[in-house]
Amino acid sequence: RRIDEKAGSAQARVLIGGLLPGLGTPDRFALSTANAVLGGSGFRLFREIRDLRGLSYDPAPAMVQFPDAGVWLAAAGTDPVNVDTVIELLTVELDRLSNERLGDEDLANAKNYLEGSLVVGLETPAAQSGQMIRDEAFGSPVLSHAHVEGIRAVTADDVQRVAREYLRTDAATLVVVQP
Repeated sequence: RRIDEKAGSAQARVLIGGLLPGLGTPDRFALSTANAVLGGSGFRLFREIRDLRGLSYDPAPAMVQFPDAGVWLAAAGTDPVNVDTVIELLTVELDRLSNERLGDEDLANAKNYLEGSLVVGLETPAAQSGQMIRDEAFGSPVLSHAHVEGIRAVTADDVQRVAREYLRTDAATLVVVQP
């Protein structure tokens, strides 16, 4: 399904996404790893859309999970003349995750990114207390050895399987907001 809206004065925003299971799913860590493969600076969406083509300053995936449900998305802001190209690139990279098995380096980089982000994201007492509150409220502790082990146990086959099951562009909702 595609939703087109009008807003803003200069830049378009493209979002594609869908539903995920909640935090209790055994696929939680594989989903986080898939999201990291698409991830921030140096990872697939950033590299393909920003670094190689200069079409967006901020292409990024996101995954939000609560105890009972979640959502995934990939988004990018771009000049309105580039909307179709950005949609194609987002779709290509999401489909690539489903159709091509990750190489060892990509998998290791994603897992290292997740572990490193956890450490960096918890550098302040405010961040630590906020995470403790979320851990307690959601019943799914990030501040645990089990969380780190869950990330480390993810395989390339796990990432491809969850991408095929959940990150399906053929079942996603596409939202385009432009002037």
